[in-house]
Amino acid sequence: MEKHKEDIADLIFLAILNDLHEEKFKKKKKDSFGLLLGLTAFIISFVGLSFLAWQHFGYSNIAINPIIEVDVPHVTDTTTTTIPEIATQTTTTTIPMTPVLKFTDDSELRTPYIELGTLIGILEIDILGVETLIYEGTSLEYLQTGVGHYQATETPFWFKPYSNTAIAGHRTTYTAPFMDLDKLVAGDKIKFWNSTKDTYIEYAVTNIFVTHPDDISIFADPDTEEMMLTLTTCHPKYSAAERLIVQAVFSSTNEQG
Repeated sequence: MEKHKEDIADLIFLAILNDLHEEKFKKKKKDSFGLLLGLTAFIISFVGLSFLAWQHFGYSNIAINPIIEVDVPHVTDTTTTTIPEIATQTTTTTIPMTPVLKFTDDSELRTPYIELGTLIGILEIDILGVETLIYEGTSLEYLQTGVGHYQATETPFWFKPYSNTAIAGHRTTYTAPFMDLDKLVAGDKIKFWNSTKDTYIEYAVTNIFVTHPDDISIFADPDTEEMMLTLTTCHPKYSAAERLIVQAVFSSTNEQG
């Protein structure tokens, strides 16, 4: 009986010790968890504060002066390089407007005077498809709608031997009646009609050549009794550097008498 009581007492003691041990273990585990949690919070706080400090003192300096870590020599030259503006100037190509040669005083007329600007006839060059008005005078205003007669040369329909009738016309501007004058060949026909187109004079081409702008010899009268025609225009096309000359002689007319 005594032995049984002792065993019961031992069991009770062991149970008490076990309970005490579990309480201590739980408390120790709880303390360890709290310590770990506190340490973690400290580490997080430290890292956060460090980041904020770096951001404020370090990153701000880099942002303000991005070359702070680079050894760049100090430049004192403040010369400014100016980029030139795009030129607004436009280049204009001037096409000669008046392929006219001045060779004599208008007072030295070889034929009766005709008022400048008077319509004196119609010029036809069938092979080139040309039909244009002929005005007295070679000023720009007369050459805008036709060709012009050099006032100091023989007047068409005067039918005078040893004569030279000279006509000027544009090659590339306005109606450009003499555009293809260089395509004529010897024997091609050029016809003058009077203003009422009931009388004509026909010429046959004899010579085509290029000369300098001041050559007045082209206006000279022929040495023979023939009636001569001279057409003048600029050469080459779109330039006034030279003159293209077509010479022709009288071949026929429907004039009666």
